[in-house]
Amino acid sequence: MSRPTHKAEIGLSVDIIAEQAARRDGVPNGTTFSVSREVAGRTRSGEAWSVGESVAVAVLLRPNWRPECADLVWILALLAGARALQSLEPKYSDGQWPDVLSIGDSVVGRSFAKAYFGPGTIDFAVLSVRLDVEAVRKHLSVNVTDLEGAVTKQFELIAESSIGEDSTDTRREFAGFCRTLGQTLEIDLRPKGYVRGTAVDIAENGGLVVESSTGMREIVMVDTLRRLRVL
Repeated sequence: MSRPTHKAEIGLSVDIIAEQAARRDGVPNGTTFSVSREVAGRTRSGEAWSVGESVAVAVLLRPNWRPECADLVWILALLAGARALQSLEPKYSDGQWPDVLSIGDSVVGRSFAKAYFGPGTIDFAVLSVRLDVEAVRKHLSVNVTDLEGAVTKQFELIAESSIGEDSTDTRREFAGFCRTLGQTLEIDLRPKGYVRGTAVDIAENGGLVVESSTGMREIVMVDTLRRLRVL
């Protein structure tokens, strides 16, 4: 089944375009958006996405999840980006939870996700992937059309899968791409505090499970993450 696709040469941000379409036009689940040049693309930390040639693709999901499952959208966005890169050439691509895309030791892109809430549920979510074309080309022989098409396809597959709140299979696949698992980390939290330990799992709600040296486990959610450092 063909899903609606919206493409713009220039726009403020692919995420904002998707959000506005969801609110204003009620676009259906699986609608994808792409922007050739973003005026104000941003990463999770609020930093400007400022690279030379870029691919920016977003998808609108209507998952009907409970609000406490909101961080699963971050898992899906990063998974789509990693899948897209791997589909183009059989080279090693992975991600750093919750939003950094890499090929080998090189950061090549960022993912982003945001859930918008209705009464007791997630009304809709916007997932996006941004790729630095020059950085990707250091590893893969691809053009912008290839990259944009690969990300769009993975977003469409995610939308078609009708993922429910049982995220076991998704988290298992994500673990195969997630280099964060097994790393010893120090994580600064909002509004204050920190967690130090080893990342051991992805929680059912999409958070990162960190185990301290004493065996205590804590789930770090994306909205509480200020900064993550590998020790």
